[in-house]
Amino acid sequence: MSKPRIYIITAYLIFYLILSGFSGQMDTIVPKAVKRPKMFTEHGSARIDNYHWLSNPSNPNVITLLEQENKYADKILAPLQKRITALHDELTERYQINDDDVPVQIGQYWYYQRYEDGQQYPSVFRKKGSWNGREELLFDQAKMAKNLNYFILKEYTVSNNNNQVAYSYDTIGIKQNTLRIMDIKTRKVLPDAIKNVAAKGIIWTKDDKAIYYLKNDAKTKSYRLMLHTVGTDTTHDKIIYEELDKQNFLFINPSNSQKFLFLNSKNYSNSETWYLDLEDNTARLKCFEKRASNIFYTVDHYEGDVFHIFSNYQAANYQLLTTPLSITSNEAWKPLIKHKPTALLFAYKVLKNHIITHHKEKGNDLIVVHNKQDTFSRTLTFNEENFEVSLAYFNKYAYNTDSIRLNYSSLTVQNTLVSYDLTTGKITGLKHDVVNDYNPKEYASK
Repeated sequence: MSKPRIYIITAYLIFYLILSGFSGQMDTIVPKAVKRPKMFTEHGSARIDNYHWLSNPSNPNVITLLEQENKYADKILAPLQKRITALHDELTERYQINDDDVPVQIGQYWYYQRYEDGQQYPSVFRKKGSWNGREELLFDQAKMAKNLNYFILKEYTVSNNNNQVAYSYDTIGIKQNTLRIMDIKTRKVLPDAIKNVAAKGIIWTKDDKAIYYLKNDAKTKSYRLMLHTVGTDTTHDKIIYEELDKQNFLFINPSNSQKFLFLNSKNYSNSETWYLDLEDNTARLKCFEKRASNIFYTVDHYEGDVFHIFSNYQAANYQLLTTPLSITSNEAWKPLIKHKPTALLFAYKVLKNHIITHHKEKGNDLIVVHNKQDTFSRTLTFNEENFEVSLAYFNKYAYNTDSIRLNYSSLTVQNTLVSYDLTTGKITGLKHDVVNDYNPKEYASK
């Protein structure tokens, strides 16, 4: 996780105690940052930032100020230390220390993470074939974080042959991520080390000889799609695409079918998708539909000769459309899940026999199951009046399946992960947050 859980809880406790009315020792001198005006001219207007100098972590004056603030906080909060410790201990007793994720199947393997022995970071494992297979360690994050002031594992992507894993991590805390590659069997980390990459976005080529990734600019904004050949000097990496609009950032993802790579360039007023056929070594990146003001869209491919498009094109509340692989311009887009003026299409999942949509209507979550064979649809119902439900991540490549996972919670039910059988309608609980000394039967929500 991004921060050790104990630190997050302590921060909330301190904030609570301050709001509770404790004023501390008012005669203590409060550290103050010196104003050093810096002029910026952007978008035809000028502004002054008096504290821009604080953004440089290498400035010794910044470090000195932070040390002074830490000493000030320690002195001010010293009289509250017993209360902080007592509240911290009470809260930590209420959650489960050793915790397993519900495994997620990707290809032949099931992946999951587990907190062990009170560790602040989880270990990542996988099992081949089934949940009952032999456990194989991928990442011991506690070991990786040892002697570091900050560590977060951002993403990992296993090669198609399941022998190598490419992963990104941050040890600084300012989005300057590093990408490495590890041989899973020998646990040897290859010398390839790519600095300043995006937090997300690693895709292996079909032959596992290279990886696509996103490079960040000096402001840690993703702006280049790169191709790195495993085992070569990273200075020789090839630029596949460069975003020239300073307002845009990039993200990439493989299609559900794993046939295509999708590159999306996005800002706050539009988006544009490019695609690359991963099964054709001679293929080049192609623009799907040129960016247009206030139009957003993303693309996926599942099987056959059809792309699926999720977009607000001619649909303020979004709709799901399709188009042939050979014609990607919006003139050929045809609605599959039509626009609803009264409901926002928030998310969707396409499977071989069903399409599942998550709508927001009048503030309520609606999960609708659409049968692709007879166009029949049904809205899932639950036993409570007030609740939150959403589609849960369970397998980014799942297609030929008749079950989905949902996240469910309410004022009386803690966060719960369930499996829903699309054929029988059976709901099976997979996991829920453990809250000690809590009995949901003692509460009601109306």
